Amino acid sequence: MFISGDITASAQLEQFQKANEILSGLKMAWFPVLGNHDSWPYVPGANGTFTQTDTPIGDEYFMQTFKNQLVPGAKPNADGNAVVSDWSGAESCVNGDYGFQTYHHNFKVTFKSEPSLVLLGLDFVARGAALPYAGVGPEAELHEYTCGTTDWLDTQLKTLSEQPSAIDNTRFFLIQHHPFHNRDLMDPLGHNLYYNFTFDFNQDSTMQNLLGAYFPPSSFLGVQAGHMHRWFDGEAFTRFTAISDEWAKVPEWETSACKGWVYDADFVSAMTIFTFTPSSSPAKAVSTSATTCEPLKTSESKCLSSSEGGVPCAFCTSGAVGASCMVETDAKSLPSSVFVCEYQTAAAALGAAGVGAATEPVELSNVESLWKLPNGEWRQRKGHFEQHRADVDVEERKAEFSPEGKENELKFLKNREG
Repeated sequence: MFISGDITASAQLEQFQKANEILSGLKMAWFPVLGNHDSWPYVPGANGTFTQTDTPIGDEYFMQTFKNQLVPGAKPNADGNAVVSDWSGAESCVNGDYGFQTYHHNFKVTFKSEPSLVLLGLDFVARGAALPYAGVGPEAELHEYTCGTTDWLDTQLKTLSEQPSAIDNTRFFLIQHHPFHNRDLMDPLGHNLYYNFTFDFNQDSTMQNLLGAYFPPSSFLGVQAGHMHRWFDGEAFTRFTAISDEWAKVPEWETSACKGWVYDADFVSAMTIFTFTPSSSPAKAVSTSATTCEPLKTSESKCLSSSEGGVPCAFCTSGAVGASCMVETDAKSLPSSVFVCEYQTAAAALGAAGVGAATEPVELSNVESLWKLPNGEWRQRKGHFEQHRADVDVEERKAEFSPEGKENELKFLKNREG
């Protein structure tokens, strides 16, 4: 289970502690994702006043509270199937935008039973003050600097792309607080330029280029987010924000906040359940043929997925001669004091552990959205899901909602503006 942000109301330490107390009762693996309400601790006062910390140290409270769920080697569930790794939030670094210390909470979850599926928990939460309001702003920040989110993500994708058969078989699913797709009422034309509460047009473009530098759009099964207090079942990128037709097909889901979307203000809990199953398309096998190993010394992944005359290639490095690719029999005859060699048997074992080469692709086979009434009754979310359609007139778009829903929306906007 992923909790996709806004775990607290105002990032106070006791709120994190209470959330951890509740979540620790779960009998399944669970992984927290940072939200904008978790970023800058503040205490509300009378008449709209507030007091808050000097800097947004909510991400430090997050680290202190949830580190046992995210540290390398953590075993947050009994069967050990889910493996969390590469958490970037164990230590802080200098925020390249603001100069203070920041804990960026990005991490990876893989499964021993499905090694080709990689779930990425990503931190795009703002750290800039929302003054004259409390906390941080609602917009996304990419943290484009050394040790930031884009730096971490680039490293992860690059490393995974170098594993044998990864490009063909690895599938990703992103979990983050901010959706890529803005709310229709805020930006009815789908440009992510107006009244933006999430990623702007340039940020959407940056993310597609970063992800696409290592894997094709088809490798990304979808995005799960929250933040916008709505149910959403559509595309992550519109025909204006997508950089290609393929990126326009990547799906995105949002689960509404527990305090209720204005159209469903009576529910007290909400979740979206995703089912992943082996793909109906067969996995592409690792290539095992090459005329000679030597020309592959510039690519460790290609070297470790090829052979010469039926003998697997090995990748070796040396301070004296650099990288080399040769048949395993030759590599094993080299002095270990001079050469460090990687063999295909080791690479295969790494893949079997769920952190290396993909063995069989998976697909997203089913999505269910559930919500809970105050009386304890669970219902399956049906009916309207806000889905962008730029060719529909805005007034016609609004007319899809019930009269009660439109009235609630007007009250909501009036109260927020007031």
